[in-house]
Amino acid sequence: MRPRPRPWCAAWTESAYGPGGYWLDAQPSEHFRTSSATTPLLAEMILTLFDAHPEIAAVVDIGAGDGQLLADLDSRTAGLALVGIDIRPHPETFPDRGTWCRDLWDVQSGAWTTGEALAILDTLDRPTLVICAEWLDDLPCGIAQAHRGVLRVVEIDERGIERLGSP
Repeated sequence: MRPRPRPWCAAWTESAYGPGGYWLDAQPSEHFRTSSATTPLLAEMILTLFDAHPEIAAVVDIGAGDGQLLADLDSRTAGLALVGIDIRPHPETFPDRGTWCRDLWDVQSGAWTTGEALAILDTLDRPTLVICAEWLDDLPCGIAQAHRGVLRVVEIDERGIERLGSP
């Protein structure tokens, strides 16, 4: 008996975050290049923002990956609180003065899964820059298609065959 087709969001979530999921095991730098991992330019652009807004006292990188962006900021700033949030373990290269939080945003429930990220975010009582440069491409989402004027959920089976599901 074949598994029933399921909504794309459910299949995407399992393949990304389930047992053996891509984001739990893969090192993104082995598969693609991103602005925060390939060059310090993003950190340099953020530093110009600090020049214009010296009241910023903390930086939170949601979807921090290997922590490279915060490491680049660490090497150029002093006294700035650095917080990395990702589902991966604390990277060896992450700045000693920074705080690393291992958590996952659940798109279905709209909440952090462990609560660790929320607890850390709640402690930030000063102007904070929140960066999500690498996070948004990690979030599963539903896929819909219009059929006879009605949006329907697109489902997918284990073979990769799609079908229209419920409205």
